[in-house]
This record gives sequence, C-alpha cells and structure tokens, in this order.
Amino acid sequence: SCFLPLGGQWQGASTLLLSQPQPREKDSPARLPNGLDMLPDRTPRPDRPRARDRPKPRRRPRPRDPNAPPGEARRSRSAPAQSSAPPPPPPTHTVQQEGYLLRKHELEGPNKKASNRSWINLYCVLNKGELGFYKDSKGRDSGSTHGNEPLLSLLSATSEVASDYKKKKNVLKIKTQDGGEFLLQAKEEEEMKAWLEALSTAISEHAEIARWSQALLTTSSTDEGNPKREADRRASASGRKK
Repeated sequence: SCFLPLGGQWQGASTLLLSQPQPREKDSPARLPNGLDMLPDRTPRPDRPRARDRPKPRRRPRPRDPNAPPGEARRSRSAPAQSSAPPPPPPTHTVQQEGYLLRKHELEGPNKKASNRSWINLYCVLNKGELGFYKDSKGRDSGSTHGNEPLLSLLSATSEVASDYKKKKNVLKIKTQDGGEFLLQAKEEEEMKAWLEALSTAISEHAEIARWSQALLTTSSTDEGNPKREADRRASASGRKK
C-alpha cells in the first residue's frame, strides 16, 4: 500500500478512501411488514386539470343547406325531428257518373219480386256513393226522383255484368244490401263498362270509408270509453315512479 501526506501525517490510501464521503444511494421505497414495497403517494399534477374540469371541445357547425328557404332556422341536433306533413284526410266519395239508362227493377227484397218489372228509360245519377233515378236531367236539378223513390245506397252492394240475362245486350246487374236487384242497360258496350267501373269504384269507396270510421271509433273507445281502465293505468304509472 502507498502512503500519502495529509496534514503532516502519512495515511494509507485505503484509509483515505474510507474517510471520503460516499455517494448517497437513492431512497429505496419503504417496505411493509410482509416485505412488500409500499406504493409512493401520488401527487396531483397541477399542470393537468382533471377530465371533468377540462373544457369540452366545440362541435363544428354543419354547413348550411343552399336549398333551404331564407330565414328558416336550422333544427338542433338534439331536437327531435318534426314531421311537417299533415295527416291524410279521411276518405270520401270521388266518383260521379250520369246519363240515360234503361232500368228494370227485378227484386224488392230477398226472393221478393218487384211490383213493376217493366223496362223504363230513366236519367241515372251516381254521386256520393248513391244512385238516383230521375225522369230527366231537370228532375235531378229539382231533386225529384222517379216515383219519389229514395236514393239507392251502394253500401255493401255488388255490381257485375248480367251474363245470365239473355234478352238484352249491354246489361249490368246491381244487388243492394237489403236484397234488392236492378238491371241497367246501356246503349253501347263501352258505356256499360264505364258505368260498371264507376259503380265498382263507388262500392269500394263505401268500404274504405266504413273501415276508416270503424278504426276511428275503436281508437276513441280505447282512449276515452273506459275511464276505469285509464285511471288504473295512471295509478300504476304513479306507483312505479315512487
């Protein structure tokens, strides 16, 4: 070993190294009694705000529709879409037809022959699902039907070509809901087809109006016709909220 002078004394190199201050080791984590290391305490970072404190990013505005009319406010993204289309109107009778036809009243009711079964030339008017028989067009204007007969309702009626009637051509048959039966003869086949189409359309419109009215009555009776059921439903809903 070598000796170095220090303060007038000679000391060995090993003694000098031991007397110099040793570098301090990094602090080791504290240990629990079971020998596991304790986790260091987390210190909040002041330069990083919490997620709930961060400002929310702003949404980019949607581009304006160039086809939109001026002054119309754009709907919010969160606002529910509102349908601008109005509800469809209730079905009505749309078909109209009028003109001279030969008429024969076959039956007044089920298996009951009419008192007058002769052929008569009458001015026939189909309007609002009803068929009126007049002496001429003036009778239609005045509302005076042939023999003061009531208008013939086509509700639940049927119309078809009278193929079983062989005495005349271009004849169609109408059967009413109460069992009445009428034969109508046109001058030409095209005229008979036009009347048959108009009568079939009027009968179909009658059925559509009846279905719509029944659905409306069913909805009204369900909502308002049973107050006890409605009260029970409200009481049950309030109980669930509690």
